[in-house]
Amino acid sequence: MSDHSSTKEVAAKCNILEIQMKYNKYARYKMPMSEKTILDSDLDNNEALSDNPSFGCPFGIKKFLVVVPVTYRGSDERLHCGQIVVHQDLVRDIRLFFEAAKAKAFPIHSVIPISHPRFSWDDYRSMEVNNTSGFNYRPKTGKPDEFSSHALGRAIDINPLQNPHIKNGAILPHGATYDSKVSGTITRDSFIVEFFESHGWTWGGRWESLKDYQHFEKPEIE
Repeated sequence: MSDHSSTKEVAAKCNILEIQMKYNKYARYKMPMSEKTILDSDLDNNEALSDNPSFGCPFGIKKFLVVVPVTYRGSDERLHCGQIVVHQDLVRDIRLFFEAAKAKAFPIHSVIPISHPRFSWDDYRSMEVNNTSGFNYRPKTGKPDEFSSHALGRAIDINPLQNPHIKNGAILPHGATYDSKVSGTITRDSFIVEFFESHGWTWGGRWESLKDYQHFEKPEIE
């Protein structure tokens, strides 16, 4: 995406992704090509990859980041187009995931970069409105001296208000509820877990010391 990507250009890329969607083992059906797409985010590269004012971001990390346009079925059951920032190594996985989620009609509330003016790099503001995101140059939750895998663009948080971070009874974000019966919630039996783990990702819902149901990460292979 160029530094001067317009709303029309982002929407066009989302339409191309729609046309290119292929059947896979997770698919039930294809979405109709004539359906109108709601544009949730159309940041250009400079906006999406701006520095977190609290921590900055080293160029050595930023140069590997990519702003990926994605389409998904929203909580309103309508087709949406958003953007997610991830490491360049993970672009294919991310695109395949959103294709699979869309084919399964798995609802994703919104996909908007943390740098968007709605959030201004505030992870809690993003989580509290159930926004799915990737890159965020910030420390780990509860570990201010250790940076998160999100800081490398190697993690994604999906529907965080429905899939909270839980440790010692403390639930984040505030107001979150984990209910496996609610559509958009990720469980051990979810196709999302199968998809990501089959592509080498780790799910926070399997961690022992805490549960981070929203979180998937893929470490760099050395």
